Amino acid sequence: MGNLARDFEVALAANDRALTLNPNSATAYGNGGLIRLWMGDWRTAIDYINKDMRLSPLDPGRGFAATAMCNALLHGNRPEEALGWAHKGLHEMPTLLPALRGLIVALVELDRLDEAREVALRLLAVDSKQTVTLIAQQIPFRDPTFREKYFRAMRAAGIPE
Repeated sequence: MGNLARDFEVALAANDRALTLNPNSATAYGNGGLIRLWMGDWRTAIDYINKDMRLSPLDPGRGFAATAMCNALLHGNRPEEALGWAHKGLHEMPTLLPALRGLIVALVELDRLDEAREVALRLLAVDSKQTVTLIAQQIPFRDPTFREKYFRAMRAAGIPE
């Protein structure tokens, strides 16, 4: 509901209820981290994502958690740390589009444009339909400043409009 309908408040209330019912649910912490990240609360998102990974260290979807951590750190203007998490996400899931995009943003933020362009080519090799316009429809980040940083990085790396 949070991502598809962009109804973050309802999704957050449902997630909080899930954690009340099961305070050790890795899934609820992972989902809660994403919802908070999308809403712009990157600090709480980091806490939730860490709890998710601690509670479920062998989760086969670990690439998603690493990518969420990458984006939370990018939101917090910590691109060097985000870079490591993007690589972890791609190690787990080598064709994960959000991880490739997170890696592009981190590289652009670190002024490593040649590497960012190489990753953009990888992204387009995985999904040739990726454009800035499509990405804008896919990512649910609410914070306009972060969204602009994200799109600026995609453009700098050569993702078509």
